[in-house]
Amino acid sequence: MSEPKNNIDFVHLTNTQKDTILRLEKEIQELRNGQQGACYACEPVGELNKELEKEIQELKEKLEKAITILTRYRSDFSVQEFLKELEVNNE
Repeated sequence: MSEPKNNIDFVHLTNTQKDTILRLEKEIQELRNGQQGACYACEPVGELNKELEKEIQELKEKLEKAITILTRYRSDFSVQEFLKELEVNNE
């Protein structure tokens, strides 16, 4: 059993009280992350936000790769070579 995140004296609590505190802390975290809420749309929206954040991160990584490739071709830029290398790096 893990310790709660707040300053409660965990030693003097019963196991039931400890479990309740940990469960409530988990629920609070889910509310903050948008995984649970008061309306029927909160959880799906929270899950969609997670997916979008993941896609944004992937796009950022691809953009960084593209910038790296482009800097190599800066003086002698070839669109075909750039696209070919970009395709190879994304596989």
